[in-house]
Amino acid sequence: MNTIYTQTKQKAVVREQLPIYLILAGIAASIAAAGDLLLGRNLGEETTFIWTGLAVLGSGLVLDLTVGERSTIGWLKEASAARQDLGKFLLVSIQLGLLTYVIYEYHIGNQAFYEGIAVVTFLGFLVHNFLPLAFRLPFFSYSHCWESKWSLVGRLRRG
Repeated sequence: MNTIYTQTKQKAVVREQLPIYLILAGIAASIAAAGDLLLGRNLGEETTFIWTGLAVLGSGLVLDLTVGERSTIGWLKEASAARQDLGKFLLVSIQLGLLTYVIYEYHIGNQAFYEGIAVVTFLGFLVHNFLPLAFRLPFFSYSHCWESKWSLVGRLRRG
């Protein structure tokens, strides 16, 4: 049944979810930038990329709070209600953080892995835990696309 009503409803669903995808893309770009800052990389020309990612994040938040489903408010409520699991999350986060530090400090793997992928994986894990189940896969995809871009640009610049 391909009626005008179903087509209009599908467009409304896409319009309501657009802010969520903008937020996820902005968070992923912010994580990629935070990973480079933690590693002490020079972010000279990539500052426009960082500001673009933050602008995407901000526009997604504004759209969600004004015309969207206001999912960010629901996320904050769920995160505050899940304090019981906070101890387990902190324990696993500390373990993964120490593992990431060991990988970075002892240069385990190739340079793209210990300088980029391991750090972004750790930062992505921290955000991924608080996302609703439906948005975890898109966030994972966005964050790894951003990291692939940053790793490729860094590798091309190093020669």
